[in-house]
Amino acid sequence: MRRATEPRGTYGGTRCASPALRATLLQPCCAIRSAVHPHNLEGKEMPGKAPLIAYACFALSCTRAVAETGQDDLNTHIWVDTPQGRFECTRNETTNSLEVLTLDGHVVYQEKPSPTGIEESGTLASGIIQYNVGCPWIVADRQGFLVLSRDDAPPAYGLRGYLIIDFNRADLPIVVLGEGFRPEDDAIPEKRRLSWSASGVKLRYFGYTLAAPGGSRNSPKPRAREVYYDFKRGVAEQRK
Repeated sequence: MRRATEPRGTYGGTRCASPALRATLLQPCCAIRSAVHPHNLEGKEMPGKAPLIAYACFALSCTRAVAETGQDDLNTHIWVDTPQGRFECTRNETTNSLEVLTLDGHVVYQEKPSPTGIEESGTLASGIIQYNVGCPWIVADRQGFLVLSRDDAPPAYGLRGYLIIDFNRADLPIVVLGEGFRPEDDAIPEKRRLSWSASGVKLRYFGYTLAAPGGSRNSPKPRAREVYYDFKRGVAEQRK
């Protein structure tokens, strides 16, 4: 599981892909538990099974702390808690490798076999293009806004598209933020990738502009770019 670029203090998921992953995520809990003496916080001895209860509380609190955002090892299942309930994307053998998007347990989009594939039209109900295996990757989520990345062209092109979904709105709009170019885009540190403010978020990437995406002869030369997404207006503006 990968951590969000702008962590909210919680990451991971309630269902870990493997016991090893779960153990890794709960290492902080184990460290706290092993450091706690069988006394309560006031230094008084806790008789009987009280220490076990205290340990369980620590473990449960840590388990809850990794329950909001996550993805499995192969990225075939991602989940994010949003103001409208849990959003999930599943694309594996259980869905015949077709994309299924759900929100609060209800199907929002279910891909049908088609030679043209998914055709985005500005809302979550039209699906999310992903030319690679599995679902889009979680970049960050904050205040109901979810930033994802995906291969919006065959992987051999080296293109990675960014988008943002506003889960504060009933129509669940999708706005494209830009298109990165590997491997240069991968070199941008996570802490620099996104800058959040009260009014919007700025994405830094290496690639192409919104007006002239990559993948064609007329594509401009990729370089360092910046896009600003305005929360209130719901639009992305190329700043660099």
